[in-house]
Amino acid sequence: MLDIEGIRKRTDDAKHYATCPKAHNECKRCDDWFYASTNFQSVVRSFVADIEALLSDVHGSEAHRAEIRKVLGLPDSIGVVAGASLVVEARDDAKRELANTRGELDELRTRHARIVDSMESFVAALVDERFKKDHAAMIAEVHDLRTKDIEASKRMRIEINAMPETARSVFESARIEAKSKGATILRTLVDMVVNARDSGRAKLAELNTLRDECRQHLARINVLESRIASLPDAPIPMHLYCPMCHVQHVDAGEFATKSHHTHACQSCGTVWRPAIVATVGVQFLPGFKDGATLPANESTGQDGSRVEDKTKDATSANVVPNDMMQRAIVWAPDKDWRA
Repeated sequence: MLDIEGIRKRTDDAKHYATCPKAHNECKRCDDWFYASTNFQSVVRSFVADIEALLSDVHGSEAHRAEIRKVLGLPDSIGVVAGASLVVEARDDAKRELANTRGELDELRTRHARIVDSMESFVAALVDERFKKDHAAMIAEVHDLRTKDIEASKRMRIEINAMPETARSVFESARIEAKSKGATILRTLVDMVVNARDSGRAKLAELNTLRDECRQHLARINVLESRIASLPDAPIPMHLYCPMCHVQHVDAGEFATKSHHTHACQSCGTVWRPAIVATVGVQFLPGFKDGATLPANESTGQDGSRVEDKTKDATSANVVPNDMMQRAIVWAPDKDWRA
């Protein structure tokens, strides 16, 4: 079982240890947190173990953990890499600082030796030169020079003695920084896992909402289709206009049979055939004038009686222009009337 409270407490202690202004041996909380484990590497390994336990608790399988590591850009062995890299980094920083400190220490010792040698030479020459002139002044000056030399030596000694302390302080700072980095890595991984889980839940809820809306729309479409299928087929009458007198005729029954494909105006007697295609116009029957007899299958009468054509010249007016066609014939049947 993953100890979330323990992880949170160790993370808070690590943040306090990284930001505490006191030395780690002066703050009880810092001292307890640091010496809870035997060494720094065990602390890092405990953090890594908590990360592995968190990943195992959330997803429950090695395949899922590998997928999370791949998405986060982490190696397979998080514990080994993280612990080793942090320890090596802190050790290298401490070695580098210690080497610099030793170099500065050697340089200060060399400078101190040169100062002492030059001071002794200067004092010896000064004593030899002024001994006969002013013995008392010479003694006072030598005492003053020796006092200054002693003070300079004390300052250098204090500085030299402080150098190992500075090296230890640098090492402690590097170790604190490495611990804070480990806590930051843990907190970042926890936040990323929690955010990914919350994002997945939000997307799943959004997909469920869209699925419900699609189902509702599909149900409405099914209802409308059932209503449309239940409607009866209403006949659409054919509206005809005479091309000569422009009288409107509604003769749906006239084209019920194949033998009646022409039309004769009951008002002026003009015989015409409605166009098959609307853009062709209204076509007159050629060769039929006044008193001509139409065949039974072309006549509008059922008995093949003669009809009168009052057009002056039927052959010259074989096709009516499109503007007259627009007024002469308008029909919109739901199926082909020639069938």
